[in-house]
Amino acid sequence: NSVDIMYMLDLPRHTIEYISPSVEALLGRSPKEFVAADVSTLIEIIHPDDRHGILDLLQSASTQGADAGLGEIECRMRDKDGNYRWFSWRHSVIRDPKGVASSLVGNARDITENIVARNREHEAQVRQARDERMGSLAVLAGGMAHDINNMLTAVSSLPDFVETYLGETLRSDCASHIRESM
Repeated sequence: NSVDIMYMLDLPRHTIEYISPSVEALLGRSPKEFVAADVSTLIEIIHPDDRHGILDLLQSASTQGADAGLGEIECRMRDKDGNYRWFSWRHSVIRDPKGVASSLVGNARDITENIVARNREHEAQVRQARDERMGSLAVLAGGMAHDINNMLTAVSSLPDFVETYLGETLRSDCASHIRESM
């Protein structure tokens, strides 16, 4: 009744001993496709970018010491329609009486919705940070424009000042000459 995909892999033979019926509900694939098949059957439906993690897991499960415990890895698996879903794999190594790794057992939980929500949250945080930066730039630009406008107002009003206060004492052509040179 588990919604997770439960599995057992035979490490020495590199075969899938068991995979739960939930693989059909989650990936649209029959358990019969996997049982007694080579582990490569499972590897083929894992996203190419994530395969190295699973291969490392299988390698380390075969070579770890007797104290090997639970581990976890996230990867994408392709369903029957070609879409990828995210899974969190939790597993443990089973050893024979001599301490040799014989099986890898675990479950793969569909975490697609969690990953999508995490990505949306990250995108929202990135957008918020960008909006805050743009807001800061707008305040800075507004302040600079105000300061520049204050300086330009003084400069642009200087010819009127010269003409108003000195125009009476200077000849009119001299005041216009000052205005033009500014």
